[in-house]
Amino acid sequence: MVRQEAMVSGVDLRGKTAVVTGASLGIGRATALALGRAGANVVVNYRSHDEQAEEVVQSICQAGSPAIRVQADVADQAAVERMTAMAAERFGSVDIAVSNAAYAARNAEPFFMDTPPNAGRARNPNFSPRSHEGHEEGASH
Repeated sequence: MVRQEAMVSGVDLRGKTAVVTGASLGIGRATALALGRAGANVVVNYRSHDEQAEEVVQSICQAGSPAIRVQADVADQAAVERMTAMAAERFGSVDIAVSNAAYAARNAEPFFMDTPPNAGRARNPNFSPRSHEGHEEGASH
């Protein structure tokens, strides 16, 4: 496939890898798509919206950038570590981390009135660009 040269604001991210949490919907989706249009390899993270995450991956690939989807709950540190290791294995490194995921109990109290255990989930995601430390850099398949 020939890569489309539609860069976002002239930014060229070819060769860079971005992990976007909460990338199946809303702002995360728009961010993942924009990074893909800028040429980045994109890891589309989702927790429970598999079909929407696959749509994002397909859109990024159709635009000419590689993308994968990875299911992981960013409130689970071990899951985050597996996700970032998968990203580094597939693309060689993680250069950009977009921490967008948030827990939202649908049809529940507003988040500021929420009580444990859900309140902590909304304020304590474990994703950080350092989550893949210890993984050997440069590994790609």
